[in-house]
Amino acid sequence: MASISSLEGQIGPNREYVFPTAVLTRSNSNPPQTRTGPATIVRGTDGALELRMFATERVALGEALELRGQAGELLPDDAFFTMTATAPNGSTWTSERFTISENVHAAVDGSDVQASLPFIASSSPPFVGGKSNSLELVVHTSAIIPCNAVEERNGSSSMTKLNLESPDGSRVTIFQRKGYLLLIAHNDVKEVDIVAASRLLEGLAIASGTQMTISSQISRGESLETTRIFSVPLAHLGKTIWPPFDSRQYRSHVAFVAAYAKVAHAGSCPFYDCWLSILAAWDQGLVASSLPLGVGVERMLRELFSNRMQEEPAVQAAADAMAQHLVSAPVDEQMKKRGRGALSSIKGKSPSAALKALAAEGWFRLELEAAWRAVRNRSTHGGSIIAGETTAEIQAGLDSMLRCLHLFYLLLLIHIKFSHPFLDHSTRGFPAMSLPATLTVSTHDSPPQKESAPPEI
Repeated sequence: MASISSLEGQIGPNREYVFPTAVLTRSNSNPPQTRTGPATIVRGTDGALELRMFATERVALGEALELRGQAGELLPDDAFFTMTATAPNGSTWTSERFTISENVHAAVDGSDVQASLPFIASSSPPFVGGKSNSLELVVHTSAIIPCNAVEERNGSSSMTKLNLESPDGSRVTIFQRKGYLLLIAHNDVKEVDIVAASRLLEGLAIASGTQMTISSQISRGESLETTRIFSVPLAHLGKTIWPPFDSRQYRSHVAFVAAYAKVAHAGSCPFYDCWLSILAAWDQGLVASSLPLGVGVERMLRELFSNRMQEEPAVQAAADAMAQHLVSAPVDEQMKKRGRGALSSIKGKSPSAALKALAAEGWFRLELEAAWRAVRNRSTHGGSIIAGETTAEIQAGLDSMLRCLHLFYLLLLIHIKFSHPFLDHSTRGFPAMSLPATLTVSTHDSPPQKESAPPEI
């Protein structure tokens, strides 16, 4: 199987894998429909894994391997294929759940089956003398990570390593490389949990404001070693967003990655999924990114701060009184139904109420709630956060977005009980700030309490 050097050798476009024998099988076909022949798999310039199969015998491909289904329709199970291929060294590689391209009999390279593969994988007994219970990942990114250890290479040394502990207790070292990261994890008592290691990468991505994508991995257990090479959308790797830290906040950066990974691995935390949606839209401008940002804040509140989403008793009492007046109001039943729905939403769980409660507790300024409400309401109803084309109007829209981004980060930092400095995006110049040292927070059941002494920052 692949070593560290060969794993890093999978990086970059135009990497070709040659298989003297490959078998393509249609899923859930009865009798099984297969296609056999030599094949190549190439990682193209776009990062995708492209299969080219060369049939050893001519058959009616239109009957055997055509793509089924029509536009606007979910593909049935038998539209997908699996592949088993044998490499020159005898290793077996597989892929699954992919569709083939339109059959091409006169392709330039002579192939008659083409497909984009999500991954290729191979398993075998571990290398004799190699370390078991280990994991190695190549992660494509343009991020520059904080380094806290010295790496010795070619007779010289430099700060290019980050040592961390994964949430599953594994020892993790992340090496900084040009255009990618190399993660190596070891565990003395059990197999390394790749999900736990991925939480560290999520934390690094958030802290650096840069997308990260795993392109290849080797996982080793006591009895099995598995190599996976993934199709990587390289076009998406240049996306960035303003991160919660700057490069000088080294300790904050490292502390955040560890704290985020621990909390995210322990239970449900919607932040990373929301962050990816915002990141995907961020470079499209303020208008495009306002909707995922506004919705992301709301989802964080609903899933992590649900115990603060009830309106104050006075507001609920007023809604009850209005409902009583509505009973005898001289309007038709359809209007009464709409009125009851509006009053019910007032008494229901309110993200705005949760933000007001958190502001009253001292976590942030109340104006952040107003900024979020403006961003969320305008974007949800098809409006724009930019009122006009003047410099002042564009600046006002940018200010609202940055306050909302700051609030998005704040909700996560409150949830993970973060005690180190971070950037204040709600203030021009992005000065450093910290959460109130005398507050702790429960995101589900109990109200905040005072600490006996502030934590060290």
